[in-house]
Amino acid sequence: MKGWIRWIWLLGFLGWAVTGCMRVFDPAYLDELIYQQLLEEGWMHFQNQEYDSALYKFSRARVKNPTAAAPYTGLAWTYMMMDELETADFNFENATLQFEVDVHAYAGWAFLKNALQQFEASNIRVDQALSLDSSWTFPYGLPLNVVDLWILKAENYFLLGDFSSSLQMVQKLNPDFSVDVSTPEGQMALAQEIERLQSERGGPGKRIFPLARDPFRLQFTDGFSKGWK
Repeated sequence: MKGWIRWIWLLGFLGWAVTGCMRVFDPAYLDELIYQQLLEEGWMHFQNQEYDSALYKFSRARVKNPTAAAPYTGLAWTYMMMDELETADFNFENATLQFEVDVHAYAGWAFLKNALQQFEASNIRVDQALSLDSSWTFPYGLPLNVVDLWILKAENYFLLGDFSSSLQMVQKLNPDFSVDVSTPEGQMALAQEIERLQSERGGPGKRIFPLARDPFRLQFTDGFSKGWK
């Protein structure tokens, strides 16, 4: 009896081993392994600020799987860090047209649209990101999370002149803050509170971009000449 059990076990093991070997030599399976490895290496280079290498890995991943969103998302974030904003915009859009779009595409696109001074579009991307993950955190080296999206939305509303909505977003982070946004003084106080919140997070919107391109800082500074005093 024990002999039969041993033979059954051995035949089962051999069947498993043969199936495993056949899978290893399956071209589709190998392509998927290479694709995943390229994505991992791309984000590793991204975290190390090796952006040219990151672009190379994400581009190769896109060739391996041209209908997946992940390579486009990696390319978009990388181009954004390189301050190539129009190219980043193109890749974020492509990411959202592919399969398995993740929250990082919409979150990154929100920051980018803000930098391009497309504030309504930025708020739409914020909402899309939060609908996918209301507690979003960026896992690839930049200290960004859902709080930065809330601050970004407050900034966008402010720059659109919707001070009441901007105040509501600020109060999500500081419930004790209250001003009359119908007055220039209240608007100035709101702008200063947004800057304070940004500063607590490490800079304006945890600014990915050079300060000179920060639309909030530019308009806030220019506001003094338009009556915000």
